[in-house]
Amino acid sequence: MYIPIQEIISRHKADIKGIIHLGAHLGEEAKDYHESGVERVIWVEGNPSLIDSLKKNVSAYALNEVVNLLISDKDNSPVTFNVTEFSQSSSILELGITKEIHNTNIIERVPLTAYRLDSFIAKNEINIGNYNFLNIDLQGYELVAMKSMGKYLDYMDWVYTEVNVKPLYKNCALLYEIDLFLLHKGFERVDLFMTTHFWGDALYRRKKITGKDRWLKIIGIYAKESGRQAGYFVKAGYSNSKKMAKSFIKNILGRK
Repeated sequence: MYIPIQEIISRHKADIKGIIHLGAHLGEEAKDYHESGVERVIWVEGNPSLIDSLKKNVSAYALNEVVNLLISDKDNSPVTFNVTEFSQSSSILELGITKEIHNTNIIERVPLTAYRLDSFIAKNEINIGNYNFLNIDLQGYELVAMKSMGKYLDYMDWVYTEVNVKPLYKNCALLYEIDLFLLHKGFERVDLFMTTHFWGDALYRRKKITGKDRWLKIIGIYAKESGRQAGYFVKAGYSNSKKMAKSFIKNILGRK
């Protein structure tokens, strides 16, 4: 986490009851969570080869739970999980510019079955009221994961997610798309840390946003994105400009 959990708690006055961490990898944040007073954590990791090591790494924390689950927007979805040389770049999505940035290649394509998060939560009777902080690191698949939470996203007070401002993975959601989705779900971005490689981490806090303020925020999101991607959209040409214009109109009209 580029924005440490301790900083989130102290600077943003975050009262964290429990964390759902999607894209757990090896549970590198477990010690920081524990030392910050967060005892309840559900670690969700889709790569089966990492599960044994993940369980070992978080075994010292009694209220930590490890789940081997690959997330999609549809239940029982057959997917190909792309395992890369740099393991933290592994993703359901095909590599985009991250291939050059991290000098990595796909070394294995693993056929797996993916499920929606809301189906998993309901089936396993998870007391979602014990968790109000969502941490997502799914290599370009973050927006899909948020959507797959369905009604359970309403229980979250905080969303911390990896974001991209260029397509590190093919067809990955960009920062402005996540901003817009979470704005419609009642969240406002309150912190952002970007690396020099066009990706970073963003923090969102639940806040009631209605009327004129909501429209102004939508316009602001598109204005910032237009400025950020000016050179990119010139190179990409008419199709991307048309796509962004349609998205702008849809959001101004309040369509999901």
